[in-house]
Amino acid sequence: MADALLTSQAVFRSRAIEVGFTEAAVEVAVSEGIASMGSFGFSTPFIPGLYYQKFILKGLSKAFSRPLKVGPGQQEEGPLKELAKSLFNVAPDADLTRAQLTSVRRLYLEAGI
Repeated sequence: MADALLTSQAVFRSRAIEVGFTEAAVEVAVSEGIASMGSFGFSTPFIPGLYYQKFILKGLSKAFSRPLKVGPGQQEEGPLKELAKSLFNVAPDADLTRAQLTSVRRLYLEAGI
């Protein structure tokens, strides 16, 4: 049963929408190969509450096939914000809404539990 929760695309879509992802954000994730809670949980080496920016940036850069950088306005969650901006199609210099960032944090935490 637990395996089905980690591998099901339907579960991922349902949870993502429930925590605040838009349908378009879900489609971006799926197109990047992140289509289940298991793949979302391992999409970066980010661990909620712990910040290893170099490893996260390296993982995200590889996953999205483009270099990602922590800009001057970004704090420890920079890489997670990069992921959120990519999923929600937010310009690099624009701010995420609190709801967008919260939804990515929550789903990421759920995927890692």
